[in-house]
Amino acid sequence: MSNLTRLLAATTAVAAWIGVATAQPSANAPVPPTVGPSMPAPVPPPPNVVEFLSATEQAWEVMVDRQSTCTTPCRVQLDRPHWITMRTRERRPLRLEVGNLGGGAAQVTAHDLGTGKYVTGITATTLGGMAVVCGIVFTAVGCGGDRDGMCTAGLITGGAGIATTLGGIWLIRAGLPRAKVRPLDRYGLAVYATGTGGGVAGAF
Repeated sequence: MSNLTRLLAATTAVAAWIGVATAQPSANAPVPPTVGPSMPAPVPPPPNVVEFLSATEQAWEVMVDRQSTCTTPCRVQLDRPHWITMRTRERRPLRLEVGNLGGGAAQVTAHDLGTGKYVTGITATTLGGMAVVCGIVFTAVGCGGDRDGMCTAGLITGGAGIATTLGGIWLIRAGLPRAKVRPLDRYGLAVYATGTGGGVAGAF
């Protein structure tokens, strides 16, 4: 084999080796980052859908125009105003007259009877009323008979009785069943609870 033939063969082998090395990726070459699955965008509440929830474990029956529709937690499509009533599923049910709802997304949360506040309010109102009566008697006897001590005691007792009575009335009102309506079609965010957790809804 001539020198020229050997030179051509060596040149061909070197060229083939360079081509293979170029085709293979370098070990130090940057690896493009793996793009994971993107989180789905939060779905806003559908328009004209009213969500009914219970603040406690007590289930409430939702009535639309006096017709039973669903039991909390549930959603109802209301394209126009309807009269909404909620009641508990008991022998002697509690009834809440929510009022006219419809034509916009909203959330209605029913609150059961707050037994602690209600009973405490009744007790405070009873004791406060008795203190007011005693204060009136002490004030009339003491101030009318030049008995300064009894007059002062009557004024103090009456004032404390009035304050206690007003506080008891507030507790009674706070413990009564009520429905809280929260519109969801206003601008901004609203955090709401669901049967399996919670969510955020709003408009911008």
